[in-house]
Amino acid sequence: MECKEVQKLITKYIAKDMNDKELEHFLNHIENCKECYEELEINYTIYAALMQLDDNPGASYDMSAMLLEQLKASKKYIIRKKAFEQFKNALYTAAMVALIIVVIIQIRLWI
Repeated sequence: MECKEVQKLITKYIAKDMNDKELEHFLNHIENCKECYEELEINYTIYAALMQLDDNPGASYDMSAMLLEQLKASKKYIIRKKAFEQFKNALYTAAMVALIIVVIIQIRLWI
């Protein structure tokens, strides 16, 4: 993903309005691109500060830590999602192998 694409997705990330594929590509780019991370941090700081003022005037204002926490949570989500997909695929494969074995046994019994 290029910087221009990532920068267009920053508001979607902050609003938690990304699909899983976009999120994965976005996170990979943000981890490796200092400029895009800084752009995200600026936008996140503004958004989070405004939300904190509206919702909880006495809350912490360590926006960098809050952003890092959200990025870690997003990364964990992607990892869990991938693990679930792998498990689902393995289960599907095992079910297909079991079905093939049953069919082979049935054919041998009929012969």
